[in-house]
Amino acid sequence: MALIIGSVALASPAQAHPTVSGPHCDVGAGFVGCVIGVSGAVPPVDVDWFINGIHIRECDNRYHCSGTCVIGTRVGIKVVVTDASRVPVTASTSKFCGPIIP
Repeated sequence: MALIIGSVALASPAQAHPTVSGPHCDVGAGFVGCVIGVSGAVPPVDVDWFINGIHIRECDNRYHCSGTCVIGTRVGIKVVVTDASRVPVTASTSKFCGPIIP
């Protein structure tokens, strides 16, 4: 008779990774303003923002960011959140930069 021993590994907080909601953005009139929600993150938490692929360093480690966009074009917004797990979680959206703020 064989004895099978199994184990279940539970994720410690350092092995889990955060959940990011958003970015939720208002875009128009040459302006973009976004906010994210982060849950389940274990400090330290790093937040990096990108608008059209350009790293917006002044927004780093904030849950909100604002910048400019060219009216009549699409603007891509990306945020990368990394916590103690060191697993980056990316969230992004693309919006049209219209002549007025919706």
